[in-house]
Amino acid sequence: MGIYEVEFQGTKVKAILVDHEAALDSKIAEFKTSLQNQGCPVLGIDFKVNSCDNKVELLILCGVNHCLLIKLPNIHSYPRSLEEVLSDGNLCFVGIGIRDKIPGLTLESVYWKSDAGEPLSFYMSRIVEVCDLAAKVLKKPKLCKCGLAELDKEVRINSTVASTASSTSSCPVMDSKVKVEIASLPNSKVKVEIASLPDSKVTVGIASLLDSKVNVEINSKVTVEIASLPDSKVKAEKASLPEMIECIPDWKAVVFSDEEIKFEYGINLRIHVVLIIIAIPMKYLSKIGTYEVDFQGAKVKAILVTNEAILEAKIAELRSSLQRQKCSVVGIDFKLYTGTKVKAVLVDHEATLDANIAEFKTSLQNQGCPVLGIDFKVNSCDQKVELLILCGVNHCLLIKLPNIHSYPRSLAEVLSDRNLCSVGIGIRDKILDAKIAELRSSLQRQKCSVVGIDFILYTGKKAKLMILCSLNVCLIIKLAKLHSTPYNLKNFLEDKSVCFVGNGIRDKLPSLTSVNDLWRISLFYPEKHLSISISGVVEACDLASMVMKKSNLCNSGLAEMNKEVRINTVASTTASSSSSLPPPVSKVQVEKANLPVITCPNWNAVGFSDEEIKYVIHDAYTCCFIGDRLLGLGNDRCF
Repeated sequence: MGIYEVEFQGTKVKAILVDHEAALDSKIAEFKTSLQNQGCPVLGIDFKVNSCDNKVELLILCGVNHCLLIKLPNIHSYPRSLEEVLSDGNLCFVGIGIRDKIPGLTLESVYWKSDAGEPLSFYMSRIVEVCDLAAKVLKKPKLCKCGLAELDKEVRINSTVASTASSTSSCPVMDSKVKVEIASLPNSKVKVEIASLPDSKVTVGIASLLDSKVNVEINSKVTVEIASLPDSKVKAEKASLPEMIECIPDWKAVVFSDEEIKFEYGINLRIHVVLIIIAIPMKYLSKIGTYEVDFQGAKVKAILVTNEAILEAKIAELRSSLQRQKCSVVGIDFKLYTGTKVKAVLVDHEATLDANIAEFKTSLQNQGCPVLGIDFKVNSCDQKVELLILCGVNHCLLIKLPNIHSYPRSLAEVLSDRNLCSVGIGIRDKILDAKIAELRSSLQRQKCSVVGIDFILYTGKKAKLMILCSLNVCLIIKLAKLHSTPYNLKNFLEDKSVCFVGNGIRDKLPSLTSVNDLWRISLFYPEKHLSISISGVVEACDLASMVMKKSNLCNSGLAEMNKEVRINTVASTTASSSSSLPPPVSKVQVEKANLPVITCPNWNAVGFSDEEIKYVIHDAYTCCFIGDRLLGLGNDRCF
């Protein structure tokens, strides 16, 4: 841990480097105290990312006069003290280019991995981009794409124009003599242009300049301090850096020198950037999206709130304004994205579905853009899909699926039309829940509650697809598309009344372990917190060996097991019991060699051919068939 005192634009800043978990709580407590004293709930934030593996190495939090630099790889758990700061809805986090720096950054979360290999994540109030903030406050859209230098200049100009005499008096002007001070810029080339101010004298003081070149252009006699000169332009060339610093500092080092702290490519760059960011909203936070308009002879203050960090303050301001009214009356209105009239048709009978879909397709052709909004409403009790919602620009269909007893061809044509782009929110989870309910329901029609399970892997042993098969329903789940383990999938996999049968699962997933009768499977997606527990995975060969009492089956393949199971099932089952099994099962080709010869499919594709689907479900379906036959020998119902 290191404590540094650096001076930035006349302000002394205390920078604390925290590289040990034990000291983090106390330093965060000290940092929170400094935030309370600064009087404005604005917090600058930045990240230092390792260019090799894109992992976040340094988290930087800055107030007006206090900075925390936290080495994330040294933090092995998520401290509650840090969580309280980052998730504090009263704080406004301001940064620049944060999403570009961290590929894993979502709207509210950042993931990193500790040195111990433990995946960690933290969540924060929504980060505001400083350029967007300045564009809204100063009402200049062009600032959305500008850099910090231009942004800082623009803010300084506006703050000078908007400031009152009392605020400008804080800039030291003594006897019309102002001192231009340039401090601690070793080996730099500095160009200072001073605008004309009549009848003034100029004193230029240069401190600690080693081999510097200074060019001062003076159009008149001026007295100004460079820190408070809005129109000054200071250009420092990065080529002339201190000789003692030859490269970017090692962020994994235990301690840093004062030069590295001030170094533009070192931590000072982060402090420099963040403090400029802090300087902007500190002056303008109360004016974010604020407009003064004349309405029917009265001046009305209109506030546009786009960040939840300031919402409570603005609501309190609105509530306070009611006290100055004669009556506590608030007008309310809602503005939709467009003023388009939308025709919504509820279809609750199969007979009218085709006609309504035909009308809907016509409206899609007329809208000129092949985009289709889609959503599902799921029954919270049985997780079955009750309502399918399809929306075009001016036409919506709401289809009650429980009332549709067959899959209409007209609906299939719309849903499978590859010329249409279907857009929705949370659709994968809703569909997955419904399909898991369907899979669970299909087990009631089997003799035993057996589910075949299989995984398709990346070359690096990452699980890409999980296949779950009953005798009538197969689910192929793209694990890479899941951001966490869905609740209903987790419940189904941990259901001890279901027997999961696989083939070579231990070889495919070396991380498979057994804890309290649950098989833990690491799916190699730690950044997504994706892991799966299964109530029990039985190898098909072990099951066949135990049930049929033939030890030689322990090392047999699916083809040999399937043949052996069929022989024994024919010998032991009656015609009535065998007739209960689905007819397609008897035609299953168990050797993949007998399947159509295809190249390895691209599992990232949106759709697959029938041959590719047969290929991918082959092992899981065969395992389900073998398990159901073995566990059902001599039993009317095994579970």
